[in-house]
Amino acid sequence: GSCRPCTFARTAEGCRFGMTCKRCHLHAEDPEASHRRPCKGKRERIKRAMEQIERQVNRDPTLFHHGDLRLPPIADRIPGAREYMMERLARVAADAIRRAAPSDDGG
Repeated sequence: GSCRPCTFARTAEGCRFGMTCKRCHLHAEDPEASHRRPCKGKRERIKRAMEQIERQVNRDPTLFHHGDLRLPPIADRIPGAREYMMERLARVAADAIRRAAPSDDGG
């Protein structure tokens, strides 16, 4: 639960703080884990693409539910990006539909 793994414990150089490190060396992160996160440029491209697609879905939530939505090619080049984008867009579409529905409060 409250363990904060040391990123450097399992690298070839090891953690320079050793026993005085404030992070956990028992549950240290896999050194390859840092390679799984896309670089900042790719994250920015995904963010811009998501903002554009979210605007489209907010205008017409049925795009998402009818499968008329096209994700940018970067969604297939980054592991997990397509799933992340689809889950987020499902929430955006559901919120847009909820906002468009007439309220039950009689107002």
